[in-house]
Amino acid sequence: MRALAIGLIVGLCATSAAGPRGKPKPKPEPPPEPPKTEEKSRADKLFDDGRKYLATKEYALACTAFEQSQEADPAIGTQLNIALCYETWGHFASAYRAYLEAEKLAKAKSDERAIHAHKKLDELQPKIPHLRIDVLEGAEPSAVFLLDGKEIDRKQFVDELLLDAGPHTIEATVPGKPPKTTKVELQNGEHKELVVDVPKIELGTTVVPRKSGRLYGGIAMISGGVIVVGVSSYVALLARSDYNSALLGCPMGLCETHAAYQQTQDARSRANLMTVVGGAGVALVGIGVYLVLTSKGEAPKKEHVTALVAPGVVGVAYGSAW
Repeated sequence: MRALAIGLIVGLCATSAAGPRGKPKPKPEPPPEPPKTEEKSRADKLFDDGRKYLATKEYALACTAFEQSQEADPAIGTQLNIALCYETWGHFASAYRAYLEAEKLAKAKSDERAIHAHKKLDELQPKIPHLRIDVLEGAEPSAVFLLDGKEIDRKQFVDELLLDAGPHTIEATVPGKPPKTTKVELQNGEHKELVVDVPKIELGTTVVPRKSGRLYGGIAMISGGVIVVGVSSYVALLARSDYNSALLGCPMGLCETHAAYQQTQDARSRANLMTVVGGAGVALVGIGVYLVLTSKGEAPKKEHVTALVAPGVVGVAYGSAW
């Protein structure tokens, strides 16, 4: 009886699951995909462009297109294509960093492609050029270093740098000195050590600041003087022209009317006045130049203390200099 009851229950359950007339229930339709955003569409277009460039071996364009696609819409597949592009191009250090990022993204999403990325890292490791940069002890601590035009932290010199094969330039700069450049050529799989030359700052050199009041005052006086000279010269030329016109009414120096005589006197007075004003402008320029030239302040005083040890004498000597 228990067996018969169990059989009936199983049969009823099967009939119920199958639905009416024994037909299976239809599978629910998957939800519609969300519409593409502008960034998503741009990323897809750039990805397609990258694949086309890669097929025609235009590696610089291909890698750039993949990188821009990744920026617009990050994806594991796009990151792997960046790595593939650099690897095919022969830029193994760049490919290594790209595969490292792909592995990180895949692991975060528990994606099996992390295994593939890790295998590629193992394959590339022996092909990558390594460069160790050494800076001599005692080099200027404020020096700034540029690797291929990009600033690099001095702390990174502790470990070997992974770089692509080819020429590289390391530039060291310090305040007030021209930079010193060191060049190196790397081959695939090569390990090289390079000592970088750093400019030296001469001890005892002092930058003396200028007196701002005297400097800017001198500049202002020079500017004002130039304007005064220009205006006075222009007015004097006009007065000269008026004087010549007035002389037409005074043949042989004898003016026929009082008005003509007065006109010549006015023109002469204006010309004489502008001569004086122009001289004042020249004086202003001279004073301004003097102020600018003497605006450099005095060098700060240097003090030193020296121990004195001699037979019967023990003490210190103090001195100062400018």
